[in-house]
Amino acid sequence: MSKERWVNEVNEEVVVDCHTHASGIDAFNFFVPRAPSSQSINELEEKITRAGVSYCIVFPMPFTLYYNPRLALKEGKLQPSGLENFPYEVENKTLLYEVGLSSGRFIPFLAIDPKEKVEKQVEFLRRSRRYFGLKLHTMATQSSVEDLENSPFLEILQERDIPLMVHSGREKNTLPITILNFAKRHPNIRICIAHLAGFDSWVFQQISTIPNLFVDTSPFSVCCNLATKRDPGYLSDQNLEIDYSDPVKVLVSIYGLLKEHIIWGTDEPWTTITDPKTGKIIIKSSYTQERLILEKLAQAGFSEIKYKIANYNIKRFLFG
Repeated sequence: MSKERWVNEVNEEVVVDCHTHASGIDAFNFFVPRAPSSQSINELEEKITRAGVSYCIVFPMPFTLYYNPRLALKEGKLQPSGLENFPYEVENKTLLYEVGLSSGRFIPFLAIDPKEKVEKQVEFLRRSRRYFGLKLHTMATQSSVEDLENSPFLEILQERDIPLMVHSGREKNTLPITILNFAKRHPNIRICIAHLAGFDSWVFQQISTIPNLFVDTSPFSVCCNLATKRDPGYLSDQNLEIDYSDPVKVLVSIYGLLKEHIIWGTDEPWTTITDPKTGKIIIKSSYTQERLILEKLAQAGFSEIKYKIANYNIKRFLFG
């Protein structure tokens, strides 16, 4: 979607999802096994249609078959599989192909790996058209946002004036504070910390002071569920002290801190996830249930917050 089309077509009633995955299989999850492990653009389109979502930003599935998934799973090593010439070669091509066959409701971001075959990736990105941002999945690529320093990926982001979405977590290379500091060093690049920055209170206090920095809510029900359980594998050591059992109150609270820096996303298909060790369901939600949280927000008298996080703020992230 172009900026001009957004201005002409996206009114205040339109809901946009800033974080979804589709067009392929996540081979790492497939070999664990862990659900979900796959989703097509057609499946995602059916979900957003049922839920009343007009547009969504979509990324390839996190793991790339450039690497051998069995070695990644068994030994934690990323070694070339011989199936692709460079990371995300097939995943990015497939995403653009499927989006091109769809109804025009998808805003594709292409995935990158800052540590392997960078020049070939950049060559592909320079040839490609009709993508609107880049996605760095720090966990899947065993990289850090700091690996982008002095890389040609930054040149592409600035030349095309497109944003960067970065996976955050509790592993050392995925910490939200690292992404925050990177955003400070690159004020001319719009950057989003995915997955609510672990509800880190210090990071939340800083985000609103950094004009080019955003945080998304994906996957919201999962994050709130883990926070309710005070899961140390997800939560920051200095998490926000709020009632995580009420999703509407959580959104109102974090909007009060982040204002125009928070954007709504679901991480579909990871609205329902299973534990990689036990195979049991951690939380069973759905795309429609995630969407209903926005409606409950409006019904509680917070229509302006719904509009800001699922429309206006995403426009700022996409186009500045």
